[in-house]
Amino acid sequence: MKASVIALFFAMVVISFFPAMILAEDQTQEKKVSQQIDKKEKATSEDSVDIPHSQVLKEEPLDYGLLIQIIGITVGALLIIWQIGRQYKNNIELQRENNREKLKLEIYSDYRKTISNAQKKIISASAESQAIDGAFKFHFDQIQSSGSSFPMRPRAKNMQDVHFAATASLTDLVYLIEEFEIINPNLEIFRLAYSCAIHCLNKAFFPFHQELLEFLPCDVPLQDQARLGAEVLGPRKEVSREDLERISQRATLYNEEAWEASCYVSDLAKVAQNIFLGKLFSHTLPSRKPLDPKHIVLSIEPPKFQKLKKYFLEETEWGKEHKNAEKRVREELQERPTSLQ
Repeated sequence: MKASVIALFFAMVVISFFPAMILAEDQTQEKKVSQQIDKKEKATSEDSVDIPHSQVLKEEPLDYGLLIQIIGITVGALLIIWQIGRQYKNNIELQRENNREKLKLEIYSDYRKTISNAQKKIISASAESQAIDGAFKFHFDQIQSSGSSFPMRPRAKNMQDVHFAATASLTDLVYLIEEFEIINPNLEIFRLAYSCAIHCLNKAFFPFHQELLEFLPCDVPLQDQARLGAEVLGPRKEVSREDLERISQRATLYNEEAWEASCYVSDLAKVAQNIFLGKLFSHTLPSRKPLDPKHIVLSIEPPKFQKLKKYFLEETEWGKEHKNAEKRVREELQERPTSLQ
């Protein structure tokens, strides 16, 4: 910008000197013409010829030097005005771009916190299910080898708490995506995926939790300990081999659903970085590449987005139930009597 201003200054200097040069040359020619006119007037006076005053007057030549100088000043002023306008427009655009990038960073901060919280909650739920599965196997082996075992430490209440914390964190992600969906409408795919993941986690949790209520000890609330005369209530029955296999299968199923949800959250973390930080760092992150191609990878790219949307809405159990629920609501609305006008 400084270089352009300096160039303009020198251009104006050259333009201002150019009319002066032309003016000097015109003045020299005018001087010669004036000398010739004086000689002619002197000759006519000597001949005593009476020439009318109107014929003696000569037309004065136009002052081209002044005209050129005015044109040069006008052109220079216009160039300066154009340059100032251009700089102003560039500054406004730069400010807008800076404000956009600042807003992106603020939104990304919300995304990062919510994504991080969801990952922690889901991993905690998955770890708790695995710990419970391991505790049941250890307890069963102790009974088989020695005929007795220490009471198991896991509690159904703990599994319940971490599960609902995980599903609540996924719900928070759904709300966040809805709040800023204008950033990219294809972010809708994450809303669908997380709604489906919540459905799958709940479906795996409730049968698993029912087993835990039957086979795990239960802590008595402090206000009820005196009435019941105990701090911990033992399990309703001991675990058989068939019970152990069933509990292990349900724990494994819950763990698989939790890890699937965790992968969906990881996909959003990469997409969010590409949207909000890609321009800042001049590159983007590639999509997740699972070893098993059967696993779903979420993406907002148009071809993949349409395919994924169709999968979640038409092929998953959640999508089918969601579609049936919408159908029932429409049928109920059609059956309602119309209000009187």
